[in-house]
This record gives sequence, structure tokens and C-alpha cells, in this order.
Amino acid sequence: MNNGKTTLKTTAQNENMQTIRELFSTEVSSNLKPVLKTDKISGLKISGYVSSPDYTRASKKDYYMYVNSRLVKCPVFQKSIDMVYRNLIGNSRYPFIVLNLEVPPADVDVNVHPTKKEVRYKNPNQIFNFIYSAVDSALKSYVETE
Repeated sequence: MNNGKTTLKTTAQNENMQTIRELFSTEVSSNLKPVLKTDKISGLKISGYVSSPDYTRASKKDYYMYVNSRLVKCPVFQKSIDMVYRNLIGNSRYPFIVLNLEVPPADVDVNVHPTKKEVRYKNPNQIFNFIYSAVDSALKSYVETE
């Protein structure tokens, strides 16, 4: 909804893959690999989808990164994704990603920017490594089964 008007409507089945299919296309959804990792000790969880290395884009505009369900622009998040794909895809090519990172509220500062689109982490190295390992694992299982 925007100013009381519906600007986008999905079937609202609360199923992320179905929503991705409706918003983007069946082609996009069929090239995505699931990502799911939880670390109970740190309270971190990441879930969502990343594209297979053979399905790429010409820009990073299809990086949909969420922290605690809030769409953000995050250099730590972005860099971890880029590092995983660095040796898997060509230069000037980028994956399609939709990932939600859940972080304990005390470990993330959302008041870095007035629009709250940027975040700062208490331990950015831990976040980087957590995201990297989750995405790397998702792609390793894909590469091994091909």
C-alpha cells in the first residue's frame, strides 16, 4: 500500500518462493537455491535464496538484503555475497539474492542513517563469516550435485 492505494499485490500465501515467482518470474525462481543456517549460540539466522552461479545479472540491483526483515543496504552483507561468488562467476556479473539475516537487536544498530536503510553490527567479522559460510554451503551443495 502507498498512500492508501494498492501498488503491488500477491496471493499472500506466506510462501517466499511463490512470492518471488509472482514478483519476478518462474525463470528467476527456478534458478534459486535455498539458504538456511542458524547459530543458536550467537542468535544468528539467515534464510532465503541465492541464484546458481550460471544464472547471473549485469548489476547488483537484484540484491535484496534484509536484516530482521528490514530491507537494507549493507556493505558487510554485500561483500560476503561478492566473495562467495568471486571465483564462480565472471567479472561484471552478479547473483540474484533474497536473504533475511536475523540478528539479536542488541547486536545491530539501525540508527546509522535517517531512513534506517543502513545498519552497523556489533561484530561485523562474525556477520561476514556467518553469511559467507551459509551462502557458500548452499552453493557447494549445488555444485556437487551438478
